[in-house]
Amino acid sequence: RLYWYAWDNFLMGLVEPDGRTVKPAGRAYQNVQDWMTGAQVRECQSGPGAVWTCQVTRDAGNDAWIVWSPNTKSEFAVPSAWRVHRVRTLAGETRALEARQRVAVGAMPVLLEQ
Repeated sequence: RLYWYAWDNFLMGLVEPDGRTVKPAGRAYQNVQDWMTGAQVRECQSGPGAVWTCQVTRDAGNDAWIVWSPNTKSEFAVPSAWRVHRVRTLAGETRALEARQRVAVGAMPVLLEQ
């Protein structure tokens, strides 16, 4: 559990000085909260090329994977066994994912959904 204090403090970089306009970092924080609310983390591991994956099970019982590469940008080959159909970014963008498609990953995580 995480409690975030000073959400409305514009010096934190999440909102503009008006205290109401959310910055991209604030949207990213909200999107990760949406990804994780009601989810259970099953396992996290580092794979080839230092790409990290965390498997999470969502409320509806479907699995999703959070994937990132903290040190370098790379192309991640999504395992077909994951049956992933969608990619979500920290900015909230969503796109369809075709079978055997690779996903560009970097320091900012993406969510791969069934």
